[in-house]
Amino acid sequence: MYVKVVDILNGQDITESGALENACLYIFDQNELLLKIVYISASQIAAREPVVLHKKEAESIFISAWGNLTDKVSISGENGSGKLKDFTLSLLPDKENKNYDSAPGNLFFGTKQIVSQGNANSSDEIILTQKNAKLHITVRGLENPEDNYYFKIVNSHNGYNFTGFPTSKTSQLKDSGVFNSNSDYVSGQPHLLIHSVPGIPGDDDNIWVYIYREQAGQDIEIAYTNNDNSGNYIQLISGQTTNVLIELKTNGLLNVFIKTTPWDKIYQWEEY
Repeated sequence: MYVKVVDILNGQDITESGALENACLYIFDQNELLLKIVYISASQIAAREPVVLHKKEAESIFISAWGNLTDKVSISGENGSGKLKDFTLSLLPDKENKNYDSAPGNLFFGTKQIVSQGNANSSDEIILTQKNAKLHITVRGLENPEDNYYFKIVNSHNGYNFTGFPTSKTSQLKDSGVFNSNSDYVSGQPHLLIHSVPGIPGDDDNIWVYIYREQAGQDIEIAYTNNDNSGNYIQLISGQTTNVLIELKTNGLLNVFIKTTPWDKIYQWEEY
């Protein structure tokens, strides 16, 4: 079994690029019971070293592969029933911000089902691509200093099961943005978040963005939204960037716009 890393944006093979710093292959048998976990280093991935799987271990196997796991996430299920359905990846609490969760980082993910083909030796590959979605927020109408403001982002999901489906537990992240050269208050870096469930209507699965100001030891809510002026909900797509512009009006109303761009692109809100 060879591990291949592919850029979700253009389909380019980036196995040797170092984008994948580690990988864990969780291998389950035909009864969806965990057989073993194989850890692969960045150097092994870049060198395309094979992982040897023995057909005598199972009639068929299912592999759930995760890349770039960090101390911001936890894996549960290893000490339980050992069944695939009980394995989850979840966000850990943010050590710097009480009652908030950590961001998951740039996770990669892939799955593979292999059925034994007799006694003949064979080779196969499992492909990992970027798993999370990105969110970039721009706010117009705030005044400096930037230390007085922060974003709270509420997501319907706190992780994934081992088939890659988002789990249903809510998470929330806190982030201090920055003022750019246009005096817009923006995300310091695009937020890497658990993506929305594909095909689920936005009123059941969407992102809430809150803007707060810290003043005299209190957090004052300035504005919040989960949809744009056209009623489109803020949703996150795996491997893509959701760009949100929030314009604060003097009458207390909001103008909100949403643009989806490729993974490595930030939309510039010059005209809208």
